[in-house]
Amino acid sequence: MSDMIGQEIRFLGASFLWGLVLMSCYDALRILRKILPHPFLLTALEDVVYWLVGGVLVFRMIYAENYGTIRGYSVVALLFGMVLYYLAVGEKLVRLVAGVWDRAWGRTVKVAVWCTRPLRKMMLPVVKITKIIKKALKSIKKTVTIACKHT
Repeated sequence: MSDMIGQEIRFLGASFLWGLVLMSCYDALRILRKILPHPFLLTALEDVVYWLVGGVLVFRMIYAENYGTIRGYSVVALLFGMVLYYLAVGEKLVRLVAGVWDRAWGRTVKVAVWCTRPLRKMMLPVVKITKIIKKALKSIKKTVTIACKHT
């Protein structure tokens, strides 16, 4: 096999791998969005930045591997890597990681509530006393206000 054919095969493989990498990075964004939902404008901004960075990285790969010459088969390999990743791993991985995070976060909150239970029970008398003092102060304020109006 000639060096030129070997180089083209490496370029094809690099394009395919970059498709996998791009989609795995986009899945990281999708997981972040499921864990921390954000407004449409921020999501759109993330997408624009993602695709700009992705485009620059793919251009660098094309420049390094094939001297900047875009080949049709490299674009097809890139898209094939993206689609294969999405169909094989993408949606399942996003659901799995987001689900594990939700369950872990839910358990963390439950443990925190359980651990602070004694502290909250100790604070109950303080809360009750605070309410009594607040009620007494309102009564005093009302009495003072009435007394001031009559003088």
